[in-house]
Amino acid sequence: MLKLGRCVVTGLWLWRCLAAQEAPQPAIQVSAATKPPRLIHKVEPKFTPIAQSSRVQGNVVLQLIVDEKGSPKDIIVISPLGFGLDESAEAAVRSWQFVPGEKNGVPVPIVATV
Repeated sequence: MLKLGRCVVTGLWLWRCLAAQEAPQPAIQVSAATKPPRLIHKVEPKFTPIAQSSRVQGNVVLQLIVDEKGSPKDIIVISPLGFGLDESAEAAVRSWQFVPGEKNGVPVPIVATV
């Protein structure tokens, strides 16, 4: 058994790490105690050729987490349209930028629906 820093190594295997690594902060819902994220840069999704030829239109609803830096992550489609529009919407939202949400004046990850 060998101790490296705060981690214990047995043979070639990292057996356990004694230092509690800071777990990512869980995303919270907007409430009276939080300030919601604010969109500052938006890119519109591209209309796909198959959706155009099929004359499909509508809204794709996405749920995402706006992290402490104002970046969208963990995007999931809640209400899909198909015809490549879901993927197009997700790609567009990945490039969006937000002012992060806050709780008690501190930036926190917040769940958002767009």
